[in-house]
Formats: sequence, C-alpha cells, structure tokens
Amino acid sequence: MYQLRIYTIESKKNAQEYFDVHWTKHIVSLKKFNIEVCDVYMEDEPDSKNCYRVIALVMAENKASLLSSNEEYMRSQAFEEDMQGFDMSAIKNVEAINLNRKHF
Repeated sequence: MYQLRIYTIESKKNAQEYFDVHWTKHIVSLKKFNIEVCDVYMEDEPDSKNCYRVIALVMAENKASLLSSNEEYMRSQAFEEDMQGFDMSAIKNVEAINLNRKHF
C-alpha cells in the first residue's frame, strides 16, 4: 500500500526546515515502524497564503499495517524526538491519499 502525504507548511523557512531536518529523521524512524519512505519533495513556489507543501510517498505491507504503524509512530518517543525544535503550529494541513499501484 502506497500513501501520498501532503504537508502544507507556513513559510518557506519552516517548510525547508521540515524538509531538510525533520524528514531526514522520519526516514530512519519510520523504518522501525515498518513504513518505507520512497521519496520526499518540497514545492518550489508558495501558494496564495505563502505556504509551501512538503510531499512524501511512503509505503507499507498493506493499508491496515500502514495506518496502525503510522498511529504507533505518531504516539512514540521517536516521533517526539524527530520533531524536537520544530514549531508544529507551522503545519497548517496534512492530507493522506491512499494509492494503488499498477505494475507493468
């Protein structure tokens, strides 16, 4: 199961920090929760509210595993440590889109 996660973040500075610092930590920590990070991207241009989006493609064995593993991670000490020093109020929205992949 693949999931596209879209984080809308206030200001380029905050988005760049989240992208460069905190996602680097998430990549390592999420592996411990059986979630693989495939790719992480940051939008080049702001939206009308001067927010930027950080977009991650993650995967797990199946939908149930992805959801339960993510919930476990979000409640963990690892998540708390990964986000240390980041102003969580800068994250204005999080969207998760479940994806099915077609293998050719």
